[in-house]
Amino acid sequence: IYLQLGQDEARRLIMGTAYAYLTEAKDEDAPRTAEEYSEDFSGEHSLPEQRAYNLLCMAYGAEPRLFADVVKNGQLPLERAEMCEDEYDQVGHAYDTLVGPHIDRTLEERILDRTWLRKPTAQIRRPSD
Repeated sequence: IYLQLGQDEARRLIMGTAYAYLTEAKDEDAPRTAEEYSEDFSGEHSLPEQRAYNLLCMAYGAEPRLFADVVKNGQLPLERAEMCEDEYDQVGHAYDTLVGPHIDRTLEERILDRTWLRKPTAQIRRPSD
């Protein structure tokens, strides 16, 4: 859905969400025992790192030029990036098949043509700057 909002907004939303997932991952304690691994990996929710990689992969699979730097700078491993177009196509097909028939296309156009995010007016500075 982010990718339907225009390249600038999609890029900001996707990179911001990936950043949030990775920040959440840093805040969590890594599992240390077999029992902790089992509890962490058997839950109904994926781990924040997995969510970040899945999100970046979907973005790269849909718009490889727009997100090429994500692979170039190592945020998304090349081995994973090679599969992303197929992963995006699979999700896109599922969306088109299951959700698409229930969408009001006139309303969809009005919503997707909107600008949802304000342009940043100032650079956010960290306290150490």
